Amino acid sequence: MSESCFKDKPEVMQDVTPEMWFGLQDKVTELEADLLTAGEIIIDLTNASEAFNEAIQFALETDKPKTFLSYWNEGEWAVLRRYWSEFTIHKSLNEELK
Repeated sequence: MSESCFKDKPEVMQDVTPEMWFGLQDKVTELEADLLTAGEIIIDLTNASEAFNEAIQFALETDKPKTFLSYWNEGEWAVLRRYWSEFTIHKSLNEELK
């Protein structure tokens, strides 16, 4: 970017040099990346919450809820599939199993 784009700066920006401006742009880029990461974390937490709620709901309908939840918590998916075949593992956990 040429320095000519800095000629018509608003008065409050008169002391901002091109170097400062590009430094700010780098910071904005870093913040955008951080926001994307935060968004991914929120999605992961939402999926985990949904998966946990589904597991609890299912467990309450079984004759051995503590056993089911213990296996679920440990990630013993093969055991869950074998003894509780009617349980559908949440889509976010299914992707981890591939």
